[in-house]
Amino acid sequence: MFASKKLTKIYNEIAIPFPFSDLSASIFVNVLKDYKRFEDTKLKIIEVNKEIYNMLDKEDYLYTSIETPIFTIKNHIYKDIAKKLLKEGVLVESGLNFTNLDGTYARIRINSNYK
Repeated sequence: MFASKKLTKIYNEIAIPFPFSDLSASIFVNVLKDYKRFEDTKLKIIEVNKEIYNMLDKEDYLYTSIETPIFTIKNHIYKDIAKKLLKEGVLVESGLNFTNLDGTYARIRINSNYK
């Protein structure tokens, strides 16, 4: 981009540090078209997360924003909790796939079929 120093300074003050990909922009536009559905989904995620958090001890999960449909649990019994949960039909990702975690952790995603 060629611009004056003044224009470059203004641009740098308002530019987004992490630009959107075309896919992200497309998703964002579609969310805006059906914003009520987005808000309803967000409220459902909060409701489900609260219910799950209330069932767990504080030490049994890594805190994530209550609006995020993903959370990580820790267990004190199984060396590979993901394997156990997968056998029970719960879709999870093992903590072994993440830096600084081990098999006693599992990442759970709340999907739209919950409840």
